[in-house]
Amino acid sequence: FREGEGLRVVVQEGKAKVQAPRGRPAVLTREQAAVADASNVLVTRKSGRQLDASLSWMQGKLVFDQATLAEAARQFNRYGRKQLVIGDEAAARIGIGGVFDANNVEAFARLLHAGFGLEVQTRGDEIVVSSPSS
Repeated sequence: FREGEGLRVVVQEGKAKVQAPRGRPAVLTREQAAVADASNVLVTRKSGRQLDASLSWMQGKLVFDQATLAEAARQFNRYGRKQLVIGDEAAARIGIGGVFDANNVEAFARLLHAGFGLEVQTRGDEIVVSSPSS
């Protein structure tokens, strides 16, 4: 899948060739992943658990294992019409773990409020999450 100017590839079975426009090709095999930009391809090995988490989006799920709230918001924003906006740096750095429905950012926001005491405000097509006011 595309991520900004980059590309992420995960191979569940078989092989895939990945080449950056200005780089050398890399051949990925089962349980390997690659992140590519215009010049480079970085290949890593994935455990079965990591592979399942990487491909969970195919079942409409997002899996986070100590991802920051900022990273989680980026992933949710790829799927929903409503965008999750993180209102401050302290909230953006909070570690998140669990399995969530990719198409239900509202439920995720409710969990952030209940579990972390974060403030959640809906403004049109945005859900703004921030640290509690002092």
